[in-house]
Amino acid sequence: MSSYVVINLADRDGFGAISSLRQGITNKRKRTGLSRKLYGQHAVQQIDAFDLLEADRAGTLQRTDPGLIALRAACLAAKKIYLATHGTPTDVDHCFAKATGGAPLATARELARFMMLALPAQTATYNLALVMCYGARTSNFRSTNQNHQQVIGANDLRTSFAYKFFRELCVARKVRMTARTGAVAFDGATGQSMVEDEVAIDARIDKEAFLRQGHIVPTTQSWQQAQRQRAQNEQALNLPNNAPLNARPLHQFGQLNDAFKNNPGRAPTNDEERTVKDYQDMMRTKQGYIDTMQANPDRQKYGKIVYEYVAGQISVTNKYGDPTNGGVQPQTVLYQGPLI
Repeated sequence: MSSYVVINLADRDGFGAISSLRQGITNKRKRTGLSRKLYGQHAVQQIDAFDLLEADRAGTLQRTDPGLIALRAACLAAKKIYLATHGTPTDVDHCFAKATGGAPLATARELARFMMLALPAQTATYNLALVMCYGARTSNFRSTNQNHQQVIGANDLRTSFAYKFFRELCVARKVRMTARTGAVAFDGATGQSMVEDEVAIDARIDKEAFLRQGHIVPTTQSWQQAQRQRAQNEQALNLPNNAPLNARPLHQFGQLNDAFKNNPGRAPTNDEERTVKDYQDMMRTKQGYIDTMQANPDRQKYGKIVYEYVAGQISVTNKYGDPTNGGVQPQTVLYQGPLI
């Protein structure tokens, strides 16, 4: 029987993405028929490590902590370890407890030092998957500036969270690690991982930057107030149930929205129309980014970077490449040499 360990630093409640990851690994590693009878079923163990990490960062984690002892024993026996946490495309220094970011969970160095505790020293090599969206993405994160499926220079490679994390860890423990260049998701039924396409990453970055602009909230609030005013007007009319739609202020408001949505060049003639136009212009821009993301969906066998350290030499390899879209060939070594 082989064991697989999922270290949960992604979902404090144990649900959401972490449940899909664990279920996917379980299904992917499932044995059937004679193999199962001979060798038994694979075991997949999830260990929630938030408290352990926080204690380690605070300097209060004891080697005798039962949770740490259990984690070390599980990792020592594991055929593969999945370290699950969250990342964002524009932050190469921190991991997070939420996909949206927020307060950082740890720096790359802090996470590496914690994993040194989790991985007892041994002669065998640990097989570690850093399951973290954008973990292998560099500080030159826009694909229009650096397509991460093409050649990446050493000065860029060294800036990713994954490289910083691995650089700290690999000098203390024998480990082979994988990380992903984009958002990563696991199919709970098959265990197949999907990674975000390069073009979609730029669209996501642009959408999030757009939605943080100062006019977004006031524009939305003004539109909502205009809608509420129409609702109040309709209520004041006390219309019968069989009143025609065109007599209903809310229906008229919907028609007005459709008119500006379908005709971007339409000029407003009053304050309400200006409110509607501003809102529809905002929504059109947002939808444009979403359309680009949907036109470039997540991909299988894509965006996996492999990190290894042997005899004082680190190698960084793009496992799958993207040769049909101008990217490198599979198994292209992006860098091999001393630690950088």
